[in-house]
Amino acid sequence: MKRLIQELTNASKTDKENILEQIYNKYGKLFYNIVYDISKNHDFSLETINDIILYIWNNHKKLDNLTNPLAYVNMMLYNKAIDYYRKNKRRIVDFIDEKHIDILSEKEDEIRKIENKLIVDEMLSRLNEDERNVIILKYAYEQSLNEISNTLQISIKKVRLRLEKANKKIMLIKESSKKGDK
Repeated sequence: MKRLIQELTNASKTDKENILEQIYNKYGKLFYNIVYDISKNHDFSLETINDIILYIWNNHKKLDNLTNPLAYVNMMLYNKAIDYYRKNKRRIVDFIDEKHIDILSEKEDEIRKIENKLIVDEMLSRLNEDERNVIILKYAYEQSLNEISNTLQISIKKVRLRLEKANKKIMLIKESSKKGDK
């Protein structure tokens, strides 16, 4: 998608329409599945895809500055679907029996997992490659400092320094996002 966004930034109006069509043809099904898996609403899913394509048209210059615009767009789709789901689940709760409550609870767990994954992905994307590798090995793969040192072929001291630096960055990201939420 990065290449298409770059082309969109430098294209004429006619070419932009063709590029947006290419984006829709290439990613439309992915976009639909992301939204539909959460919302379970066909019309809402199609409407959301239209909104996203319009967003890409209006904000292609901003998206061009991102390292991974597809991840950003996918995150927007998840958020729209989650908002829709949360807004509409209140309407249907009165009609749900106990069996369906369990299913709904599982969906909420899935949504929390998705939200958490998006937060982690966003934080990792703000780290440089060295910091990201150390964090992933430490927390995702639960490697010790010695194991990380062997895997990356660097000293334990460098592992500690990278881990400290990455953790400090993550804390700053968390603090700034909390301030942004207020």
